[in-house]
This record gives sequence, structure tokens and C-alpha cells, in this order.
Amino acid sequence: MSKRDYRLFLEDILEEIERIREFTKDVKTSEDLEQNIMLFYAVLKAFENIGEATKNIPPEIREKYSYQWKKVAGLRDIITHEYWGIDAEIIYDVINSKLLELEEVVKNILKQENKQ
Repeated sequence: MSKRDYRLFLEDILEEIERIREFTKDVKTSEDLEQNIMLFYAVLKAFENIGEATKNIPPEIREKYSYQWKKVAGLRDIITHEYWGIDAEIIYDVINSKLLELEEVVKNILKQENKQ
């Protein structure tokens, strides 16, 4: 665990989500994502950063705010260790079906924890 305040890692997650949105604003299909290798790698790096930031959120915070934290960290591990087998369709699906929920959870945590 880092000595850096965990809220900064939550802010990092929000920044990476925004990057992914910016990177993929013109992407309409998983094929679009896969065909642009620089874009695909940039998106994968952002997901890797999100996963790494997630690992630095203290367990008590992850337990307090229910979310699929292990899946987020697990995606990071897959990207890092099995990069050759990453399916653009899965990444495209995560972008379109999971990022908004993660963003909402992270914003809620920051809102609640900054009150204290």
C-alpha cells in the first residue's frame, strides 16, 4: 500500500475514465478500437492505471463501498500479464457498460469520505 492518500488514487481513476472517454469518443465498434493499435494500447494503459489505483484503495474503503473491485484489479492483471490475448470486444464492452458505474461509485466515495 502506498503512503499516498487513497483519495488521490480515486481521483486518478476519474482522470483515467475521462481519458478513455476522450480517446474513444469516435469509436463506434470494437473493430474500430482493434484496428487503431495506438488507440487500443492507450486505452489498455488507462485501464491498467485504473486497476493499479484500485489496488491502492484501502480494504476497509473497498468493503464499505460495494463494487466489483476485484474485477477492476483483475482486468489490470490480465492487461499486464496476458496482453497478447486481450479481446477488443471485451474492452469495448467494458468501456460502454462498466465505466459509468465505476465513475459513479468513485464520485460517491469521494463525496462521502470528504464529508468526514
